[in-house]
Amino acid sequence: MSNNNFNTLALLVGLSLVLTGIPSALIYNSTFSQSEKNDKLSELEAAITDNDHIKFKELLQKEKEWYKWIIGKGGSYLTQDDLNDLLIHTAREKLTADSQISFIKLLVEENEASINAVDEFGWAALHYAARAGQIEVVKFLVKECDVNPSIRTNYGSTVLHLAARNGHIDTIKFLVKECNIDSDIVDKDGYTAIYHAINNCTAAGDKEKIISLFSKPTEKTDEERIIDTISSDLSNDGAELTGDGSNSDAEDPA
Repeated sequence: MSNNNFNTLALLVGLSLVLTGIPSALIYNSTFSQSEKNDKLSELEAAITDNDHIKFKELLQKEKEWYKWIIGKGGSYLTQDDLNDLLIHTAREKLTADSQISFIKLLVEENEASINAVDEFGWAALHYAARAGQIEVVKFLVKECDVNPSIRTNYGSTVLHLAARNGHIDTIKFLVKECNIDSDIVDKDGYTAIYHAINNCTAAGDKEKIISLFSKPTEKTDEERIIDTISSDLSNDGAELTGDGSNSDAEDPA
């Protein structure tokens, strides 16, 4: 049965049930099968995948109007779990940051999806954004939506672990420097984010950048500063004596 034919039949059934005095909630449920609901959810997911904001908004609005006509008040056939699933679907899709943020705003601000919703793996929208290196989406979720950047997946991975595994340096920098995520947290394999970052970096110079991002400044005593100064002076003297222009702190150009 086509959607148009189904909607026409549903309207007729609903109207006849209204005239017989059957409760409106029962009427609404009687006009919707689970398969029809799944079809509508698939349409919404397809609109997200196709980056079609207009169609997505129209589908949500059309359903609200239909619900109001049957029930007589505002509402939706979409449950909280359905809306949360659409939010996670948005986070998984390969969309631009602006597009993802637009869909997320529509779902959270206008349709009451939970910004902290997680899937069966314990992944929230923030986890997917970090894994993809969507730095603007990560910043939006943390700064504007107040999502806790320390949330962990079922596997014990933090948002920082996921950014580190995929070598997203800008995201790592934001999470470490601005969110102050504890970089010593280990996942279920016993690995820290810095382990994953160094183990997966490929570009030349990335390892040094990563180490500097994760480094924690420490206060040195006066004695330690003096020892460092003496050691540096001796090293420089040795380089001058050998005449090779090198010292132990020189960066390897290779």
